[in-house]
Amino acid sequence: MSGILELLSSFKGQGLLGFIIIAIIICILSYGIFMSTKLKNGYKNLRDEVDNGEVIDNESLEKNFREKSLINIVNQFKKSASRGTENINTEALISKYVTRSIPVNEKVLNLLPSFSIALGLLGTFLGLTLSIQGSNGVLESGVKTMDVFLKNMILPLQGMSSAFWTSIFGVISSVILNLLIQSAKREKDDFYDEFEDYLDNTLYSEYAFSFVTQFERFNDTISTSMITLAKDMRALFKEGIDELVSNINKNTVDMTESAKVLSNYTKDLQLVIESLNKSVDNFKEPIDSFKGAIDEFDITTEKLEFVMNTSVNKLSDKIDILSEVINNLDVSMGEQKEAIELMNKEVSGYKEGLELGYKELIRSSEGIEAVIKESNNRVSEQVKSLKEGYEGFEDGINDFVTNIENLREGIGEVILKVLKEELNNISEEMANKLNTPIKGIEEATESLSNNTRIIGELVKATNELIVEVYEN
Repeated sequence: MSGILELLSSFKGQGLLGFIIIAIIICILSYGIFMSTKLKNGYKNLRDEVDNGEVIDNESLEKNFREKSLINIVNQFKKSASRGTENINTEALISKYVTRSIPVNEKVLNLLPSFSIALGLLGTFLGLTLSIQGSNGVLESGVKTMDVFLKNMILPLQGMSSAFWTSIFGVISSVILNLLIQSAKREKDDFYDEFEDYLDNTLYSEYAFSFVTQFERFNDTISTSMITLAKDMRALFKEGIDELVSNINKNTVDMTESAKVLSNYTKDLQLVIESLNKSVDNFKEPIDSFKGAIDEFDITTEKLEFVMNTSVNKLSDKIDILSEVINNLDVSMGEQKEAIELMNKEVSGYKEGLELGYKELIRSSEGIEAVIKESNNRVSEQVKSLKEGYEGFEDGINDFVTNIENLREGIGEVILKVLKEELNNISEEMANKLNTPIKGIEEATESLSNNTRIIGELVKATNELIVEVYEN
């Protein structure tokens, strides 16, 4: 108890300088306590915010914060992770935004304990300096009596007391500030550790642009794209099927109408074909008749040829005999008068026979000429009928082709083209087939005309020969 009283007496007995320095140290201590407490509470509140943040995703454990600085840190960290930054300086990122929310200059705060010690030492040195200086002054003034000496030493002793009390307050302030600052640093470290753990081990794995993340995003993109593509293809396929069904129904109706129209024109074609068959049948009858006439002409020609050959042979024999008789006549003209008369009679008989043969030849020629005229008339009629039938068939084909062309919109260009080509081929084929018999008929007619002309020339030559023989 007496020690405490002595300390209080010593504290009270220090000089003004000591109180001033102690007051400054107390102010620094008060400021340090306030700032360190503020710093500690700030980090404590941030750590509580991290601990008690609302979890928005139970799988990734991502949290939602209300503190603006934490929100900014999280957003910046997400951006860095999504850009592919592998080594994010989390501590620097936290310090950048936390210092804005906690306006405490930690560097100045860390210097406050040193300031307290420095002020305490400064007071100690100043007090010791003043005490030594005062003691020297008392000693130099001389010691007259003990009472005067003790009275003069009061001020130097007070200065010595100030020197120690400033150091004591400086050390105590430094210890208190160091304790508070360390407590705030522990709170800061706890906040940093917990928040860095949340950022590095929770958010980074969720937002880091790594190979796994890229692969997952690629899978998500492919999955979404394939689902969208499947939906689009399903919609397009459905639209295509609907349009196809609509077109098929429309084309079915069009083809039904076209089939009806085609059926009508098929009936017209059937009528044309029946007409063509009738024309062919009509053409067959004249051809058969012409064939019969040709056969009859062949028979008549054979008979004429036989008669002509017989007459010519007889004429040749008679001429030979006549030649022999004339030769004998030249030898024995005078002696064979009777033979000449007999020969004249015989020649007269031959003349009569020759006249009869000539008349028979004339009748045969007239018959042949009549047959030829009749055959020519029949051939002309047959050719005319054939020509009319062919023209009728050609007109029917042209009418049918015209009708088919009118059906172009109903049955389509393809069917029209095929039918037109087939009908043209049929027309050309039938025309070619008809041209061949017509050419044969023309050739037969020309041959018959040539034979008639030859027979006429033969008859003419025979007449001239008979006249010449008769005159001789």
